[in-house]
Amino acid sequence: MKVEERQEIATEMTLAAVHAVADGTNYRMLLAMRGAGASADELMAASGLGGFAARERIGQLASAGLASRDPQSDRVTATRLGQGLVGLVERVCERFAAKLDERYDEIGQLGKVRR
Repeated sequence: MKVEERQEIATEMTLAAVHAVADGTNYRMLLAMRGAGASADELMAASGLGGFAARERIGQLASAGLASRDPQSDRVTATRLGQGLVGLVERVCERFAAKLDERYDEIGQLGKVRR
């Protein structure tokens, strides 16, 4: 396989994984899968989805390389990639929260000066 082909395939796989984790329901399911993983019932509760829809989402996450199912225990866990993307989202959220705090502080200070 040529380097360009490998890079193109890797880019498509990366975009598919980011797209999957960008969905709020999928993200909540990945959060529930961290650590010891979660059963299908736990994932249904975390996502608010019914059994069929939850299993479909689990399949999408697994296809994107973000989750894996243990057939013996029927638990679904986030893969290292899934955990890494959740960690990335958490770090980005922290940055946005800090920016919001800064803006709120600035607006609060402006309000005090204008009064």
